[in-house]
Amino acid sequence: MLDVLKQLLENTQSAGFRSMASRGLLVCPSCGSKPGDLPAGPVEVIACPSCGTRASAAEWTGTPLAGTAADPDPVALPAGSRIIRSGDGSGEVVWHIPASGNSGGLLFFAIFWCAITAIVSGAFLVAFLTGGEIKGEMPEWVLIPFFGIFWAVGLGMFYAGFRSKYARHRITAGPYRVVLLRELFGRSTEKCLAAAGITSVSREVFYQKNYRAVFGVEIKGAGGKLRFGSTLTDDEKTWLVADMKRVMMKERQGPSFTAPTSAPRVRQAYFSVALPKSRSSLMPMAMVLVGMGAVFAVAGTFINGSALKPSESDDRGLARTIEQVFHLATQGFLGIWMLISGIIALVGIVMLVVHLKSQGKETRLEATDSEISIRTFKYGRILQDRTFPRSAVTDIRCSGSGSSNGKPMKRIELIVGEKADKIAWWIDGDLADAFVSEVRGALG
Repeated sequence: MLDVLKQLLENTQSAGFRSMASRGLLVCPSCGSKPGDLPAGPVEVIACPSCGTRASAAEWTGTPLAGTAADPDPVALPAGSRIIRSGDGSGEVVWHIPASGNSGGLLFFAIFWCAITAIVSGAFLVAFLTGGEIKGEMPEWVLIPFFGIFWAVGLGMFYAGFRSKYARHRITAGPYRVVLLRELFGRSTEKCLAAAGITSVSREVFYQKNYRAVFGVEIKGAGGKLRFGSTLTDDEKTWLVADMKRVMMKERQGPSFTAPTSAPRVRQAYFSVALPKSRSSLMPMAMVLVGMGAVFAVAGTFINGSALKPSESDDRGLARTIEQVFHLATQGFLGIWMLISGIIALVGIVMLVVHLKSQGKETRLEATDSEISIRTFKYGRILQDRTFPRSAVTDIRCSGSGSSNGKPMKRIELIVGEKADKIAWWIDGDLADAFVSEVRGALG
């Protein structure tokens, strides 16, 4: 049964990759070329027809679409762009990014959320004002923080939706500092970095939507980072990154600012490289989620005991109907509350189990002259062993899988023939890069 489900999932994913390729949504992670139509059958590894790069289909989906192969024009804005670029004789350059006018569905969901919350909390408010009967011994004031959480979530979604739809940005690059000004409804917030400390301007993954990475522009400096532009088009993001690099890092361009040459790759007949462990631990978050789920469940139980009690009168008028509607809405609201509480606690328990099971575990990529093995050890005992002919292994690659606390996280995959064998899916980006570099050097 599991094999059937696995095959069904693989077929569905392959069909999705072929559909994305036909619409031009797959891009080579090395040169930016399109793969063309993909052949029938399972799709795990895609070979670039232009540069020959072989990478997993998942890595092709996570590559920025526009402008990866060529540097955009330093002056001409992308067609249809509303970005305004201005400068003066002092060398200061300003980019004005207008409001996107799109909330991405957040406002609609916020309205729906707050409407349900208003119906249920309104039922209790009507009961308080009319002296209706509320059963249970819990103090009435407890309802305030209970419903306050739901109102806070709803209002938070309203704020995020309004900011996405109406916020305007202005980025100013001067000789001494780079300033990001965000303006929303007449109020503005400002964040700045020292111009001399700017280390990179790049497109980074901000979040995922419909299983696809959404990129934004990130300016990184010694004092932090500036992030914006997730609602811009791919062409606009690529143009902004290239233009800002020219302005903010112009002193480091040219011969004095060249990429370091990679170390020579010398084939090693035998090697063993340990997979790095993420610096962050699941334990703190797991304990927080378990505690939150338990507290919410207890609160929901007490609230349920204090729920509005429908009148036992035989009156079938409008008041009776409204009372019943409020009662049903309250019970549905509390049911959703208990379900969410259970899910939160369950996620925390799963994270806790995963953390405990990972104690003492170590994954190593080991090689002999003829084989490559991915071995998982626990206290020295082999738990899992995947071995491949060394001649079938063509590359090892890492690509973005998301972010944690503002830091990029990456997956690591071993390219074996037409298969992409996953080694890890959530490793700190810099650790993943170092691991891949070391293994590539050993593979030769």
